Amino acid sequence: MDDASYAMIVNIFTTCYAVAYIGSGWVVDRFGPRASLTAFVSLWSLATVGCGFARTLGQFAFMRGILGLAEPGLYPVTIRVSAVWSEDKRRGVFMSLASLGSSIGTIVAVPSIVWCLTFLMASQFCFAGLTRRSGGSDLVGYISRPIEQPVLVSDAGENRGNVTPLRWSQLWKQPALWGIVLSRLVSDPVWYFCLFWMPSYLQESETH
Repeated sequence: MDDASYAMIVNIFTTCYAVAYIGSGWVVDRFGPRASLTAFVSLWSLATVGCGFARTLGQFAFMRGILGLAEPGLYPVTIRVSAVWSEDKRRGVFMSLASLGSSIGTIVAVPSIVWCLTFLMASQFCFAGLTRRSGGSDLVGYISRPIEQPVLVSDAGENRGNVTPLRWSQLWKQPALWGIVLSRLVSDPVWYFCLFWMPSYLQESETH
């Protein structure tokens, strides 16, 4: 795979990722966090494992696209469960613990993948269970956890179990939403550029 093909793969994944960001929250509201997370985890795990069995660039691009559609669903599920199950003053701790697994996975995945490629000489093992919050190992769990919405009173005395959802037209009038969107428009291009291109740059620099 040359740089142009790799760039195409990255663009397919990030485009699907951005599109799924818009619709995954609706899926969580419509079907609930338990069913939604089970579907998201199953889909992105199967897609990641499928990447290891791809034999053509088209097959690999298709699997990466499916992965991009499934992965963003983790965030609205986490936010929904955090808002319902944790008190306002402890929500930051809840979100930090929920995100800890991805951070640890990112650190552990790098030496694990290098080990698989070096000693096992098989990239399929990398896709099967050693990627960041993706892979066959994610199929276990999340199914029996009690994350359906309870009736919980917040610190301010509000009943968060019965909140009227905003319509799409109302949603885009929220200043907080625009703050998030604008900040992500600034930070995400830099972050994803480093995430996808820095490893290959460092490898090529070391080689030459």
